[in-house]
Amino acid sequence: MSEIYLTNDEIFIRTMEEADVKILAEEEIKQGWGDTSDKHTMRIKDMASGISVTFVSVYKGQVAGY
Repeated sequence: MSEIYLTNDEIFIRTMEEADVKILAEEEIKQGWGDTSDKHTMRIKDMASGISVTFVSVYKGQVAGY
């Protein structure tokens, strides 16, 4: 379960979840970055081991960035 850090009527910021990996990678592919799934999976692992925290912004119910 992610932790929410900010919320209002349209946007909230929370920690990254496993389900975000596919969404973020697909959006980055659309921007010409290639498959970035490994990068996001590593961020999930780093959070689990306490190395870092990765935040995700959700705008009107859709993941909008990290």
